[in-house]
Amino acid sequence: MLRNERTDWPTVGFNSNNEVSISKPYFSGVLILKDSLLTVSGINKVREENNLIFYNQFFGDYTGTSNTGFEAIVNPINAWLANDTVYCVVDSISPVGQNTIIPDGSMVVSASGTIANYMSLNICINDTIKILLNILPSVSMLKEMMGGHPIVIRDGFSVSMDPNNSFIYTRHPRTAVGINKDTTKLFLVTVDGRQASSLGMNLYELADLMLQIGVYQGINLDGGGSTTMVIRNEVVNSPSDASGERPVSNALLVVSKAPLDTLTSLDVTPEFSKVFSFKLFQNYPNPFNPTTKIGYALPLLRGDERGVLVTLKVFDILGREVATLVNEEKPAGSYEVEFDGSNLPSGVYFHQLKVYLAEGGTGDFMNTKKMILLR
Repeated sequence: MLRNERTDWPTVGFNSNNEVSISKPYFSGVLILKDSLLTVSGINKVREENNLIFYNQFFGDYTGTSNTGFEAIVNPINAWLANDTVYCVVDSISPVGQNTIIPDGSMVVSASGTIANYMSLNICINDTIKILLNILPSVSMLKEMMGGHPIVIRDGFSVSMDPNNSFIYTRHPRTAVGINKDTTKLFLVTVDGRQASSLGMNLYELADLMLQIGVYQGINLDGGGSTTMVIRNEVVNSPSDASGERPVSNALLVVSKAPLDTLTSLDVTPEFSKVFSFKLFQNYPNPFNPTTKIGYALPLLRGDERGVLVTLKVFDILGREVATLVNEEKPAGSYEVEFDGSNLPSGVYFHQLKVYLAEGGTGDFMNTKKMILLR
């Protein structure tokens, strides 16, 4: 465990049984010593008076404590887990609990005040103690957990998000993870952005994408220049940094347990899956004054890069056209244009996307969204 939770940030967690949770968890912990339950004050934080703190290698080389407490190095009999009782053996006890070296794979139990006095009288080398660290709600016997922000899909629906938060309404490269309703499928999602071939997605668009592919619970992770997907040691997306793949501290790995041998066949089901369709996005910001951005997406059609005729127009509340933003052929891709309402009065307006697949047609796809100019 790295540290106490950030109560405003959700997480995705895994155990050895391939169970997954996406939630906003809270930390609690106890050290069970004989018939006593000692409450854990925190993980990898400065020890204050009458505290019980656990330290591991994520904190550093030493605990950094003074010589007024008690510290013991403990090792698990099996493995470190959260949300389950871990039996540990006391490996060594530091004299007066001063600035103990933290060995890799071990935990330093550090106490001060009356808790330290109790532990010094009741813990000896080679004793077995029990530790229960809970991060709930999450799966039992929690083995791995990663933080993200925010949850974008809950119980099969997009969650409500702050429309005034630029992190939410601005398009960026995105990284996300999700599970289906019965938790039998894990979805790892990356969206390229900040480049000509892909502008990225805002979190409303990311939620729409995740719903389309079957996500029932979904969380946004750290994206931006860190957005990278690697399959069999090859980067398969297009990272936005000019230098390419960015060094990162955390990653989610999917590792096959199939025996190594020559591959004789590979079945892919379905043979073809169209994730994207024609899409008109809500403008942002909305309400706006005097400018706003409008995005739209065109899927790859006919298996090639031939474009389609696209019009994007703005109408007032009476249906009168006030601006033509796009009127040309466009290839598949994501696009964004700016609308300037400086010369228009406050009120309700509509932006409308039409796509013509055949010359002279009336519009094979049309979608309209409302926006508000508020001065």
